[in-house]
Amino acid sequence: MEGSVALALLVSGMEEAAAAYALDPEGAAASLRSVVERFSADAEGDEALAAEIEFAAELLRLMEAGAPQGDLYGPGVVYL
Repeated sequence: MEGSVALALLVSGMEEAAAAYALDPEGAAASLRSVVERFSADAEGDEALAAEIEFAAELLRLMEAGAPQGDLYGPGVVYL
């Protein structure tokens, strides 16, 4: 898959997972896990996307660890 398309799908998936995290952290992490796995496979060998792979994997690690969301979307605001 072309890098820019893969990157767009990654960003979209991260946004959806972050928005869902407040109400369904386990589901959000599972969704993001699928997105990260797909992106990692699509971006394999593309050094230009290495930082994005690391960033997405770290976000997934935080979600799987149950990290507090804080005010990512503003206090008390939940976007779905």
